[in-house]
Amino acid sequence: MTAADPPGGHFGDAASWAAGWRRQSTASAAIYGLVVSAAVMAAAGEHGTVFDVVTSVVVTVLIYWIAEAFSEVLGQQVATAEPMGRGATLVLLRQRWALVEASYAPLVVVVAVRVLGGSTDAAINAGLLTATVMLAGFGWVAASRRGSAGFMRVATALLSASFGVVMIALKALLH
Repeated sequence: MTAADPPGGHFGDAASWAAGWRRQSTASAAIYGLVVSAAVMAAAGEHGTVFDVVTSVVVTVLIYWIAEAFSEVLGQQVATAEPMGRGATLVLLRQRWALVEASYAPLVVVVAVRVLGGSTDAAINAGLLTATVMLAGFGWVAASRRGSAGFMRVATALLSASFGVVMIALKALLH
């Protein structure tokens, strides 16, 4: 499936196709944002304070957000020789903002654990766990929406969560 294909491969009216593509684009950006946030938390936690970790995550997801949108704009020009208009570019930036928004919940948990007296390490672990649970949730919802039975829902949730588990393992190896 390409970005030009309707989600699920079903051709309907243009409005429903566009709405489905926007939802898919926003969800995929959020999932990507969780993985990036977890990776930065795992790596940045080795060298600093909670403030350093939060700053590193926020700056990194902002850079990824801009880079992802830029790659779409440039990619369209490479593929079609047509520049993406200003309006379409702004829509794309709004859709991809979920990449940044996905970092909020894990970062709020990191800050809350630290403010409540937890160590920096405990705060980062809590943030990583939050991102992992959120990834599992995305997997569960995806499997549920495609009508999968219980075992496949669990398997898809675990597969999705495995990205967070890898980041937790990375943190353990780095520290």
